[in-house]
Amino acid sequence: MAATISEVLANPLLAAGDIILVHESAYSVAVAAGAPPNPNWDPLQTTYVENLVFPPLFDVTVKVDMINPGIGNVVSIQGTGTSSVVTFSTPLNTRNSLLDGFTITGGIGGFDDYINRDSGAIPVGGGIRCLGASPTIRNCTVEQNTAVLGAGIYASLGFDDEDPLLGPLIDSCTIRSNDATGPTFGLGPDGGGVYAVHCSPEIQSTTISNNAAEINGGGVVLYNELLIDRTNGDAPYGPLVPIQPVIQDSTIADNQANDAGGGVFAFVRVNALIERCSVLSNTASRPSFGGGIGGGFYWENCTMELITCDVRGNKAGHSGAGLQIDGEGLQGASPSSLTHCTIARNETIDPGVGTIGGGVGCSVNMQNFSGMTKFENCLIVNNEAGSGGGLHIMDASASFQNCTVSQNMATDASSDGFAGGVYYNQATALTGIQFQDSILDGNLYTQPGTPLNPWDVDFMAIGAATPPSITFCVMSKARQYLLFKNSPGNLVALPLFASGPALTHFPVNRFYLSHTPEQGTTSRAYNAGHTTINAMLAVDGMRCRTPLTSLLVDVGLVDIGFHYPNYPLVGQP
Repeated sequence: MAATISEVLANPLLAAGDIILVHESAYSVAVAAGAPPNPNWDPLQTTYVENLVFPPLFDVTVKVDMINPGIGNVVSIQGTGTSSVVTFSTPLNTRNSLLDGFTITGGIGGFDDYINRDSGAIPVGGGIRCLGASPTIRNCTVEQNTAVLGAGIYASLGFDDEDPLLGPLIDSCTIRSNDATGPTFGLGPDGGGVYAVHCSPEIQSTTISNNAAEINGGGVVLYNELLIDRTNGDAPYGPLVPIQPVIQDSTIADNQANDAGGGVFAFVRVNALIERCSVLSNTASRPSFGGGIGGGFYWENCTMELITCDVRGNKAGHSGAGLQIDGEGLQGASPSSLTHCTIARNETIDPGVGTIGGGVGCSVNMQNFSGMTKFENCLIVNNEAGSGGGLHIMDASASFQNCTVSQNMATDASSDGFAGGVYYNQATALTGIQFQDSILDGNLYTQPGTPLNPWDVDFMAIGAATPPSITFCVMSKARQYLLFKNSPGNLVALPLFASGPALTHFPVNRFYLSHTPEQGTTSRAYNAGHTTINAMLAVDGMRCRTPLTSLLVDVGLVDIGFHYPNYPLVGQP
């Protein structure tokens, strides 16, 4: 009978750099159980029932050798129901340890001594477990696994060290329908799709969808908090330096958590780059003040850099349906930034409490003062919450350059805090808010029972210790902030939006500026910004103008509002 994959991996003749090709063949579930091959075996679904442990002292490749290439991941490794399906167990499993082309399913997780020394026997890594390892996982589907932490894929530092490790490279994979569930051990259940603790994974061209977590991080958890070793006088252990995960060209969609971070949850000293990603239709569902926060993203005391991301259609029970930011600038770290991002059609969903922050919720963590989160060339539109339909900023700092905040809705029946566009409440002079070269217009507040009589409330500042700074901006009515009319460069005018073609990462396409007779006039936001276009400006070389037949690049003085990039146009070369 042919050897199993695990038998080959345990062969003493195996050497560093060896390649194990796993064929689609008559090997099936029956063979794994010791019975003869089934004469009716399906060549499109070969299943190996076993748990794999990669050699701990060197790198090898385990790769599917497909008879029917291009049809899909047709070789499945189904766990035995006793541990993780695949384990990389040491730092000697580097990027040259490669798992390529499999469907990984049926795992229930193993253990990680680095975590379990303090928190009990926590099952981690239902599908794949990386303990101090940084392997490459490519072209794999990881589905229908369970664990308390990282039901799909789990990665950790794996041993005592002051510096976090690189973590795995997850490339061109699908991570779906995994469930972080089980008893709470002080950590979890968190990370339905991916859980990384004290390490910096790279996720490229991967879809993370339909995963669930009972507490935090339905799709992805990036965790770097100090742990406590109770056997050593409560001394903390774990790295003090930030982890630096990267997620690029990926989709995080339809994941669910109860408490925080339906799509992505990041906690303390996480310096992440998230670029050209779509974070869609994720949910943080618990309807209470203690949970239901950050439908798309939740991060606390982190430095997150989001570039050209689409955060759309996410939901939260209480706050931050698109994203929730709690605290910035921990231990002198740089604040987070969002550049060329769309935050659209997100909504809070609990009708029983005063929900806040349909697009973005920002609040300071009381043990730290907040850094100034930077929003550059972002589109924040069509979001909905009880208060702060677009943005709800409480004792936190944020700056907005060339942003458009429009057509957001607040629905709370309370007498204050109902701004459809931006609600801002500042109790300390340490925080502040700045808008420059931005459009705040067409945001609404509507009381229940009176949907036909909405109020335009684009901006509201309550209890502000320092007045907001709003310069070179456009608001048609400037409600709740009368000083806006007298601030430098501001225009009390309609922005005159005009439709344009949809873009891959910018699906909300109604926010180009009119420059044609089709609306009777040219937008007053043309050439009305604070400075001349230059390479240092976020909108350099981008477009916000639409004549009747083509789009024009911004030239001269910067135009006010969000600019679309020159690439890539859907349906055009």
